[in-house]
Amino acid sequence: MGLISIVLLGLELVTGSFALVPLPWLEREASAGSVVVNWGWVFIGNLIGSVAYGALLAIALTNMGATAPAGVAARIVQIAELKTTGYSALGFAGLVSCFVKAMLCNWLVCLAIVLAMTTTSTIGKIACAWMPIFIFFAQRL
Repeated sequence: MGLISIVLLGLELVTGSFALVPLPWLEREASAGSVVVNWGWVFIGNLIGSVAYGALLAIALTNMGATAPAGVAARIVQIAELKTTGYSALGFAGLVSCFVKAMLCNWLVCLAIVLAMTTTSTIGKIACAWMPIFIFFAQRL
């Protein structure tokens, strides 16, 4: 839902910007400085948005910290802990595995952004962006 909203609103996701913004620079149509400035603004915007959403979600799911995480909140914490301790237990292999999974995830998200750019229809954008994200979740990355 989040990625589809970003695509339909014409906003920028930092991973998509990392993939697409250097292309005009490679063709000498933009300066390296403009690429870095774009990356900076998109990164800051994505960081602010994700931290704000995370904070608001934590407030909503724990009644502003008055109750312990339960239900969805408890499951989010459990999954985060399992992934973190799972990679940690593997040592260097866990670090490499986590890094490779992050690259694959980014690859699929960037593919979703590029595919959504191939059509102008709303349903086309949704379908094109949905396919790589479905694969992302199906592979349990």
